[in-house]
Amino acid sequence: RCFYIAQSLASMRRWPEAMALYHRSEQYVKEATKGTKSTQQGEFTALLRDIEGEEFCARAHSVLDQEEDAPGPARSNYRTKKPLSEHLGEYREDPSLLSKTPNVYKLPPDMQPIPCKPLFFDLAFNFAGEFPDLQDKLDTAAGKKAGPAGLTGFVKGLWGWGGK
Repeated sequence: RCFYIAQSLASMRRWPEAMALYHRSEQYVKEATKGTKSTQQGEFTALLRDIEGEEFCARAHSVLDQEEDAPGPARSNYRTKKPLSEHLGEYREDPSLLSKTPNVYKLPPDMQPIPCKPLFFDLAFNFAGEFPDLQDKLDTAAGKKAGPAGLTGFVKGLWGWGGK
């Protein structure tokens, strides 16, 4: 059981736990070989070989993962003139961001060409023809305003009731 659990932990890249379980399974196999017959010794030796191979493999993978996780000196002091908004997906220790004038966004932004809107021509005005003469309506509206006067005219105009 320990061997198979260790293999599942190794597949999840949990190397320290896998190495511990490989070591535990090796101890269990050695205890089992002491109290068994010679007919099962072949199976136990094959299992011990598999356990040792997997244990060395897990140890090598854990060392490789530790080397990958270790930050390199060239990468941590990486300086660039690009603003922070252009490399948000990457982690960089940039001391210029802690200064009084951090380079967060490029101002003014770059000009981008955009398509022009087409000109709109009002062609309906050309086909409207002649407009009707409205002078007679203007004269009647001016005549109505001069009609009512006094207090009754004020009341009629103020609330809109009392007229025709």
